[in-house]
Amino acid sequence: MSRGVTFHLLCALSLILAVVVGLWVGSFEGEFHHWSFCPGGERFTLRSKWGQVVMFGPPIHAEDEG
Repeated sequence: MSRGVTFHLLCALSLILAVVVGLWVGSFEGEFHHWSFCPGGERFTLRSKWGQVVMFGPPIHAEDEG
């Protein structure tokens, strides 16, 4: 790799790291909904609260036995 490509790659990685750390630090202030999408009519949401990041989705129903 040339020095120019390496420099641009390191810049992109540092930007991504800064965004992730900023979102993580911000999650200590309260619950935050980062991202949500609905494949097939079922909503999935990425949330964070107190430094924990969790993907919420629809409940999974167990099949009836018997």
